Amino acid sequence: MLLDLLKRYEIGLITFLITISTVVLSVIITSILLLLLQGYVDQVGLIISIIAPSLILPLPAVYFFKLVLKLDQTEKALHDKNKTLERALKEVKELSGLLPICAHCKKIRDDKGYWNQIETYIEANSNAEFSHGYCDSCIREIYENASWRKQKVS
Repeated sequence: MLLDLLKRYEIGLITFLITISTVVLSVIITSILLLLLQGYVDQVGLIISIIAPSLILPLPAVYFFKLVLKLDQTEKALHDKNKTLERALKEVKELSGLLPICAHCKKIRDDKGYWNQIETYIEANSNAEFSHGYCDSCIREIYENASWRKQKVS
């Protein structure tokens, strides 16, 4: 898994540089310790030259690989979020621009030049649906002069 991550992010050169710098740092520290412990070079120097690199070498590598794993997790989360947004965008239908509408009958002309009822056009070009009813002024206008209503009231 880790090799796949390194290949995917092309991190071979960075890994190499971190490893080289860690080895150089461990050699410098070992040399300094050997100079400080000149009297014990034979016994302690051998132990230090073995232990020092093994203590220092893993630290940058562990930090580096934690960063790589965090980058991978962030990339996966971003990919999932993008998929969610793409799905939501596919569901959105929006009417925009100028719609040619008849001033008298209120039909809308589509791209092919056909005149459609406003409800038909909007339902075909958006996610809107219509339910019909009457506003207060239309109810008065329609039913005020209705003969069946006048007979019932009398």
